[in-house]
Amino acid sequence: KQRMQAKPPAGSKQVQLSLKILQAFHGELRKLAETATDEGPFLQAGLRQLTKTIGAPGATVWGRDDQHQWRPIQVVGADRSLVAASHLRHHQVLLQRVANEGRVRLVLPDLESGQGHAGVLRTPLLVAPVRVGAHTPYLLGVVEREGLTPASYSTHRSFLSSLAQTAAEVVQRSTLRDASNGIEQLQQFLAKLHARLDLQETGYTLVNEGRRLVGCDRMTLILRRNGGWRVEAISGQAVFERRSDVVRALEQLPSAMGQLPGPRYY
Repeated sequence: KQRMQAKPPAGSKQVQLSLKILQAFHGELRKLAETATDEGPFLQAGLRQLTKTIGAPGATVWGRDDQHQWRPIQVVGADRSLVAASHLRHHQVLLQRVANEGRVRLVLPDLESGQGHAGVLRTPLLVAPVRVGAHTPYLLGVVEREGLTPASYSTHRSFLSSLAQTAAEVVQRSTLRDASNGIEQLQQFLAKLHARLDLQETGYTLVNEGRRLVGCDRMTLILRRNGGWRVEAISGQAVFERRSDVVRALEQLPSAMGQLPGPRYY
């Protein structure tokens, strides 16, 4: 008798197909990561590739604002429900929970999104943190289509997790590159300061190169002289009127600030 060969179950073929698509998707992400100069363009291109691959109607990148709230900074696709819901307290709590947990989370509307309230999501949502060390600079969110099977959600979770992990590598590389550039700029700045022995020339170099290094609009060097204070150099001004009200006010500033501890910001 000939032994009959058992056919693999249909579910097994689907899993193999999903793995192939995931591998191809990850390969595309690696190509994008290799050419990315910073995380912004990478996240935009990565989300476009993700929504195209899994057929999601929309996706969003959240970042922190000055009030430490999560705000959408990039949007992909026609679905803008994530943007509309981001300002709601419920969604801020949800996003922060994902950031704290450090893993991809599936949010079902009947359980967590407050269905019935205006502006709140009414479809499933996948959210993933972009973890760099102990910090989460970004969150990635994908609006899912209704009626997907649990297996589909699991597959999409893997896709989003792959994007978040690759994005974390891009962010880390960009941070290290910025730090390296900052050290190089600082070394060049110090070399220029020590290139001259003349106090006036050194002061002029300090305020002009220091302004570019710090990224401020104006830098002033004020030195202690004979028990008082004297403006020595102002960035962008080779010559200035010492008797002007502005210069006199600057020379009074150190005495007023000297009684306060540490650097001061206004």
